[in-house]
Amino acid sequence: MTETTFNLPVDDVRMNEKGRKFIITLTKDGQPIDLSGATVKQIVFDKPERNGVVAVNADFYTDGTDGKLTYTVTSNQFFDILGVWQIQGRANPTGKEVYSKVEEFRVLDNL
Repeated sequence: MTETTFNLPVDDVRMNEKGRKFIITLTKDGQPIDLSGATVKQIVFDKPERNGVVAVNADFYTDGTDGKLTYTVTSNQFFDILGVWQIQGRANPTGKEVYSKVEEFRVLDNL
């Protein structure tokens, strides 16, 4: 399986693609937020036209001090709708939830 990294700003994704690695950085005033104390670490995907929200448990990219969360798609059924998706990271490093900005990416059909 080829690992493709998805960094914000985002790249296009293919329908039913698996093995895609997402990395999201949570920042405040342009600086990474230290997430190392977070007990909740998620990346939230919103399907096109409000066809469903999927929240997945994320891991730290390193140790959390860099503000980065990561998730690798393991199912080829995850990207099941063509169109523009939204993505956002969230965590609770100090007991209060913090969020990344919302970004968009496209899920395209295969040939």
